[in-house]
Amino acid sequence: MIKLNPFLFLLSVLGSYAAQAGLVVNGDFTNGLTAWVSGGDVTAASGQATLGETFLNAETESYLYQGVPLNAGSYRLSFDFSGAMSSDGQIPDLFSASLYYANTPPSGPISSIGIIGSAKLFDLDWVGETLYSDLSDAAIGPSSKGGNWRQFSGNFSVLGGYAIPTFELFNLSGQDASSVDITNVSIDPTSIDEPNTLWLIGAGLLAGIRHRKVKERTDANL
Repeated sequence: MIKLNPFLFLLSVLGSYAAQAGLVVNGDFTNGLTAWVSGGDVTAASGQATLGETFLNAETESYLYQGVPLNAGSYRLSFDFSGAMSSDGQIPDLFSASLYYANTPPSGPISSIGIIGSAKLFDLDWVGETLYSDLSDAAIGPSSKGGNWRQFSGNFSVLGGYAIPTFELFNLSGQDASSVDITNVSIDPTSIDEPNTLWLIGAGLLAGIRHRKVKERTDANL
């Protein structure tokens, strides 16, 4: 019979849960655009990514996204943003934040992603923000970064194997004058209750082992 070390068991299962926290890679952009997919005019410096409108070709959109592999469960998405949107032109520029879902790792332009579901987070133009309710408890408020920075947060249940926080800036005015900064992108578990479950399993395992040892000692003394 194989004897299971309860402490190694607890370390392994709790380690599996811990791997679910801090799921976005390089969410503060301290390593530039590493782990992110971008197109158009997107740069990273000083711990933030910037979507702009200085295009080298004939693009009219800048985009930035990351495919985050997730287990089934509920999660919270949050990030900080700061926008300087142009009011020039007959049609104002538009920034859009979305959460897409896919079964396979995304790459390339957004149009090439095998999207199986989506949630609109908010739009931003020179007038202000338009918040959507596709995520539960979706909210926009002041950011701890201060200044003109704002923070979005909302809860979602994963659909498919990948959640894809996505940011898009559309140059609709033709004036090349808008930009949006993004940082502190985070996805964290909310209702995955492995810790309590695993501690109960571990406690039960330890109690069973202790009972067995006591019984063995009792039998040996008979």
